[in-house]
Amino acid sequence: MYRQKKEGTILVVNLSREVDPYNYLQIEEGFRSYFREEGLSHSIIRLDIRDTSYLSVAKSLKKVVHSREAVDGIFVTNSRVFSVARFLEENDLAGIPLIGYDFLKQNIDHLKNGTIDFLICHKPEEQGYRSVMALYQSLVLGTAVGKVHFMPIDIVTKENCDYY
Repeated sequence: MYRQKKEGTILVVNLSREVDPYNYLQIEEGFRSYFREEGLSHSIIRLDIRDTSYLSVAKSLKKVVHSREAVDGIFVTNSRVFSVARFLEENDLAGIPLIGYDFLKQNIDHLKNGTIDFLICHKPEEQGYRSVMALYQSLVLGTAVGKVHFMPIDIVTKENCDYY
């Protein structure tokens, strides 16, 4: 709810060449459930973009942004948030709060200049380590491995990105 009013419009952007319902749809559902659980009355609109070229992203975003009175925040469900940041910068809309995923060079650049407000990071090294350990425990030690392992996430801002 950072920089959000009591009511407004949030744009959820699913920017992916392939339909990956488990990944982005679950992320989007988690996002929407927060608003339901908190009783927030924001309008949440969804934009699916399959062509990840910048021209396609810009064209799709332009249609949505110019067809509405205002977009009060944007949440990108994957690491391609840099494309949305570029669009906001080029269209003098960099004041719209923007959140996305992953500590990539392109995302970090936009985070540092203030176009991206937050990057959500999943600790991929720890995920890999836990996966290998689960295999080891199951195959070598013969112990049962739980089906669900909750992982911490990190919220990276321009103030803490140099230390991440």
